[in-house]
Amino acid sequence: MDAQVLAHGLNSLLHTMQVVQQHEERLCSLMHALRRGRASRPLLGELREVLEQLPAHDYLYEVDALRDAVAA
Repeated sequence: MDAQVLAHGLNSLLHTMQVVQQHEERLCSLMHALRRGRASRPLLGELREVLEQLPAHDYLYEVDALRDAVAA
């Protein structure tokens, strides 16, 4: 197991998590609005916009790559 490869993978994962964290406040606001029953078209459009900005595929890829590297 190459420590440099693991460090690089972990660094990439942490960067991706920071990108997700940048949207946390906006997602919380949307969640609270939805809990109050305000599922308007503009609100749903805003939620769709935020979800499109989240690097979900990157996150999953990086977690899987790190798991594989640790298991090797």
